[in-house]
Amino acid sequence: MVLILGCQSSISEDKFLETEEIISNSQKAMKDINNFKFSLSHKKGSIDLGNNLKLVNAYGQITKSGMKIDTESSFGRALIKTSAIIIKQQTWMTNPLTQTWSEIPQNESPFNFINPSELINEILYSLYDLEIKSQNENFYTVTGKTSSESFKSLVGVVENNLEVILDLEINNELFTIKKVFIYGKVQPKDQNDNLRIIEFSNYHQIERLVPPLIND
Repeated sequence: MVLILGCQSSISEDKFLETEEIISNSQKAMKDINNFKFSLSHKKGSIDLGNNLKLVNAYGQITKSGMKIDTESSFGRALIKTSAIIIKQQTWMTNPLTQTWSEIPQNESPFNFINPSELINEILYSLYDLEIKSQNENFYTVTGKTSSESFKSLVGVVENNLEVILDLEINNELFTIKKVFIYGKVQPKDQNDNLRIIEFSNYHQIERLVPPLIND
């Protein structure tokens, strides 16, 4: 059964779509997008990176050639800020103490599992038990379920075979994704009341990535 809650009388009738049609339209809209900004935050919880390092917030941009990401992680009581730029087969990362850039082997980046483009695809093609949670003049909010394996490109290590509830905020004209709310446990050390929020913006508006300036 499809639920439509909190609708405004000024919303035109042609914007009332079935959930499956909304997701199908979003799949088409997001299929070829590889240029956008993203942010990740936690209302509760973090991403366990191993060795007592926990990723709390991340901000970045995706282009066809790679990714730039700024992160805030906790190590005990310490807050660690790090940036990384990945362009094709090259990776640069800042020293968390000096904030100076250096090139590193790609497999040494603690964030090399993060792939927002792949995440969008995994989510959109794995949803089930869909309902329209709410709708306003600009967005549909669709709630549904997926498997924890859908989030490997966000958190790296997942606990397999978990059912995860999420909400998608989808533009009702362009069908691009604005926000994703991920509820509950995804990683082995997560709590059941964890809440991760991913926001996407600036589709098709990002300038090309360039290597950082490195002082010899």
